[in-house]
Amino acid sequence: MFLKVKAITECKKEEVKEGKENCFSVFVKEKAEQGKANERIIELLSLHLKIPKEKLVIVKGRRGRSKIIKVY
Repeated sequence: MFLKVKAITECKKEEVKEGKENCFSVFVKEKAEQGKANERIIELLSLHLKIPKEKLVIVKGRRGRSKIIKVY
């Protein structure tokens, strides 16, 4: 299964908003530097979906706001 994720960094409040059919907006406090925001996005999605974070992998969009994440 693939998830479409829109990342919003440097927010005051961290949250995951679910959109249509496997689309999510993830708000994180981390800056988009050295993969810190990507790590936090994976952590928040794993908590939201109640699956281990090892089962989530970014397959596209490591450096952009729009990401595709594969769930194993």
